[in-house]
Amino acid sequence: MSQPIIGVYAGSFDPPTIGHEFAIRYCARIATKLYVAVGVNPDKKSTFSVTERLNMLRDMTADLPNVEVTQFIGEYLVDYALSVNANCIFRGIRNAEDFEYENRMFHFNQKRAPEIQTWLIPAPIEMMDISSSFVRGLVGPRGWEEAVREYLPPAVYPRFVAKSTEILADKVLRHSKDVPILLAEMLPKILEQTLPGVIKRLLPNLPGILFSARQRRQKK
Repeated sequence: MSQPIIGVYAGSFDPPTIGHEFAIRYCARIATKLYVAVGVNPDKKSTFSVTERLNMLRDMTADLPNVEVTQFIGEYLVDYALSVNANCIFRGIRNAEDFEYENRMFHFNQKRAPEIQTWLIPAPIEMMDISSSFVRGLVGPRGWEEAVREYLPPAVYPRFVAKSTEILADKVLRHSKDVPILLAEMLPKILEQTLPGVIKRLLPNLPGILFSARQRRQKK
């Protein structure tokens, strides 16, 4: 009798995209048991909380009885795989850059746990350019809500739209030197969303933004 395939498919899932959904369902057809694991990096700022990402993934996989959504923090993926008695790690690849990275990680994992296999899951051609950061980057311009819909699973889309005020505020903070231009472009959309949430996010950084703007005026 062949050995059951106990697999792990991990990511940050911030947010989960249709590319993630494709990979999860593909892996679930192969694995006897599949752990979909949110890898938590405490030093990395995320748009969605760990709990929000876990809930979205659970809703996405509610019809897959062999899938369990979990999380891990402060350990290598291969070590987490060992902790749940997995014998396979599934990794999605979209391009040559992904392949080079996964090839390096394969050798690292083999040294650490040679009993664990790595399976690479190529993305369908229509999903090769989709990533969480790509989707977040689409937020802002007129019509963005419809533009992102095709890249997000139904369980994720409304939550992503509801989170858009924070994404817009983060864009302003990351490009503070262009605040006047960005505000002019984004203000109508910000006003349509929950303005108090944006103000709450911007206020702690407002002195720094104003100081930077004052310095630029003085240099002119």
